[in-house]
Amino acid sequence: MTNINTLDALKTECLNDKSDFFICLNGGLRSSKTIYYCEDDGWEVCHEIDDTYVDYKTDDEFREDYPFLFEAMEKNAFYKR
Repeated sequence: MTNINTLDALKTECLNDKSDFFICLNGGLRSSKTIYYCEDDGWEVCHEIDDTYVDYKTDDEFREDYPFLFEAMEKNAFYKR
């Protein structure tokens, strides 16, 4: 398990390769996501709970739609499997 606590660290871990991540939640639960990043195309996020995909062209768009993910990074609660 690798703790991810910055956007740059996340980019490094999933650059041109889909990677599995999770957010540690209260009570020992976790929220799993598969994330892919490409410098030319932006971000792709798969929510494993319902197998839905969302694409983001920019970092700002990604950050705007996922404030809880960045909050988890700040609290050291976001990990790569």
